[in-house]
Amino acid sequence: PARALMIFLGLHLDQSQGLFMQQPLWLLALPGLIPFVYARPTVAAWWALLYLSVVLPGAMQLGRYGGGGPIGRYAWAAAFLWVVPLRYWLERLNGQARRWLNVALAVIAVVQIVAAARWIPAPRLIMPKLEEDLAVRESLAAPAVRPLLPSFYFWDFVSYWAYLPNLVAIVVILALVAWGANQVRASRTT
Repeated sequence: PARALMIFLGLHLDQSQGLFMQQPLWLLALPGLIPFVYARPTVAAWWALLYLSVVLPGAMQLGRYGGGGPIGRYAWAAAFLWVVPLRYWLERLNGQARRWLNVALAVIAVVQIVAAARWIPAPRLIMPKLEEDLAVRESLAAPAVRPLLPSFYFWDFVSYWAYLPNLVAIVVILALVAWGANQVRASRTT
């Protein structure tokens, strides 16, 4: 279970394998999770089951992150499911928040351009090297940036809880979901 949990988190947050790192747009869907559950609980339950049915088998297999195939591929099939909670978050944005959305989209575009500029000339970078040492590991991030980004490649399957960038990433994820929950609470009290 500890191994499956680490890989499950890695499929979302790891600097190479992580769905949210490969496509930061899906981070904007996190505040929409609670509004989605509140507005359509039955559909949200089916959505969650579908999402988990795609992501969990990859997290529970014996070969960590699937061995030698392209990084992040176990979450690719589930990525577009994030469109649904994204829609619920976008629906709740007011004028001020829409301006921030434009800033977020610009930052996401820059991240995607930087990643593409790194891996298009060297496609081997999208092939994993299951290496705990960030200096040696293949990554979409440049070596100088890797120590600042989440990493879920720990061989003992427990040390990742003590790695500061991982803790920061988990707190950010929880904060985004809590923001969405706060939006629901605020709309119910008005």
